[in-house]
Amino acid sequence: MDTTLESTPLKTSSACLRKQLCIAFGKLAAGGKVEKSSGQVRAGSGGGNSTGCANTRGTLWTYVNCRIEPQKLTGHTYTTIQLELREYFIGCAFDAGGAKKRGRRLADTLDATCRTLTELVFRELYNKVK
Repeated sequence: MDTTLESTPLKTSSACLRKQLCIAFGKLAAGGKVEKSSGQVRAGSGGGNSTGCANTRGTLWTYVNCRIEPQKLTGHTYTTIQLELREYFIGCAFDAGGAKKRGRRLADTLDATCRTLTELVFRELYNKVK
């Protein structure tokens, strides 16, 4: 069995493999869902438990709530990655009329931003490893 670094999946140049690794990382970190199949919830209705680490989900949610979402940018220095996340959040958090989403729709936007943050973390880790 060849256990050299060259034989690991991260050394391949396939974009498809990188996407698969990113999806697996996201599911393990915090972004996956397990559908309920007990018969109490209709299939495809969005019910289910989250996979991954609850601490990671909480950390991502807190980071997006406290660092990315606030309206006032005074007193903070933002990196390019944080500005990229903020731009993504602003694009999703407001309706076409300019009003900020509320309730479940805002929570969905925060979840999407957390998933994007997970992808950015994977991208940075992948670039460091390869």
